[in-house]
Amino acid sequence: MTAKLPKVVEPCLEPGGVVQLRSGGFSMVIESMSEGVAICVWADKQGRIRREQLPAAVLKRSTEGTDMILVVPGLDASEAEIDEAVWGKH
Repeated sequence: MTAKLPKVVEPCLEPGGVVQLRSGGFSMVIESMSEGVAICVWADKQGRIRREQLPAAVLKRSTEGTDMILVVPGLDASEAEIDEAVWGKH
């Protein structure tokens, strides 16, 4: 029997979300959103805090530095099946 695996979905961009440019680069945190424009904050290689306004269309959810997995509601998978898919058999 093959379990349906959880699907990672790209959530709506919202304050506190960790994102990066679709072309790559630093992970950034969304400070605020307004009318499709995100104000993003990040630390550069020298540790200086940077802030920039970026169109939401150029951003994607970053998985760097996180072990979070998002599960689509209504997905036909038990908690044990999800754990097995993420962590392997114990």
